[in-house]
Amino acid sequence: MSDRVDHAHIERKRREIARIEGGHAYSATAVDAAIAQSNRAGRRISKREGERIHALLRGWRG
Repeated sequence: MSDRVDHAHIERKRREIARIEGGHAYSATAVDAAIAQSNRAGRRISKREGERIHALLRGWRG
């Protein structure tokens, strides 16, 4: 048995659990991508505002 952590497997399980519980999983990568897209398309989102968005979504249980 390998001691190597399979991060893709962990991510799949996390998403599966979120789906079963009826909520969406928080993904920091997805939030960062959305902020970057907004910054390219129009009004820039400051670092502090981005941190607040992450905090809000981490705590949100829908």
